[in-house]
Amino acid sequence: MSTPLKRPRVDSDPQEDTKTGLVKDKEAWFHDGNIDIVAGGIAFRVHRSVLSIHSELFRDILSIPQPTDKGSSCDIPSVEVTDSADDMRHLLLALYFNNECFRPHKTVKFKVVDSLIRLAHKYQVKSVLDDAMTRLKAYYPDDMDQFIKVLNDPPVSPLLQHDSMDSLQVIRIARLTGDTSLLRPAFYLLCQAIDYPGPQTDRASNGPTDSDEDIARAIAGIKGMQRATDDVREEASEPCGSMECYMSQCRGALKSIHRTYRDVCADSEDRDAFRCMDLDDWAEILCRCCMETVKERENAAQYRVWEDLPTIFNFRV
Repeated sequence: MSTPLKRPRVDSDPQEDTKTGLVKDKEAWFHDGNIDIVAGGIAFRVHRSVLSIHSELFRDILSIPQPTDKGSSCDIPSVEVTDSADDMRHLLLALYFNNECFRPHKTVKFKVVDSLIRLAHKYQVKSVLDDAMTRLKAYYPDDMDQFIKVLNDPPVSPLLQHDSMDSLQVIRIARLTGDTSLLRPAFYLLCQAIDYPGPQTDRASNGPTDSDEDIARAIAGIKGMQRATDDVREEASEPCGSMECYMSQCRGALKSIHRTYRDVCADSEDRDAFRCMDLDDWAEILCRCCMETVKERENAAQYRVWEDLPTIFNFRV
């Protein structure tokens, strides 16, 4: 009776090294690699040349003689790092253009972009950092008109899967990278996400963290954003239309719009100044010139709020 054939073990399978207790990574393990990066008990076998080409910091680290008893039982030098295994995996696969979680035309989870930005910044991998920051800035742009478009007309197939509370981490990214262009949209979205008087945060014994302070800024800015939103609605809905319009129905419709938004603002705690007014119900009544006038007034009022966001939330750009 013949013995059943066993499935041969391949390098892509996770395999614990009996000598070190480390586990070979399932994805970032290349059998012809010549350096092991060890993170969180996981060994990643990669190529010195790939790391050195993309990162001067890696090149400097790898120029130092490394021990050969960490990654596996064979004579492959290893470097142990303090990063998490997940973070290191995302970075290494991005260097090999083999990161299924970070494809150019596919939706990417925010935590993946966050991971790539943090590690690419740490190890000075400019190509990966630029790609990840570009993806992030598509949803946190420093241009008000682009930001309004993201809010009011989001793409059917978004390239970034995120929610408003991720904006707190975006603020951290802005501080880490020194890119203050992220702060306006990030603080605005954080203000929309928190519940007044705000979530309770854990504080270490050594005092408040930067995150605590940023949440406090967002909470302190709620009242300012409510006033700013009221001003935008009030100015946009002024009961006067285009100078080129003499239609009585437009004047009557504009007065109705003004009364509607004035009554809404009186009892509202709306702080979403960049959500544009819904004028669909008035499109068949207002002439084209008056519709454009209302939208232009709204846009001008929103721009003043955009410029005032650093004051409302007390941050520098």
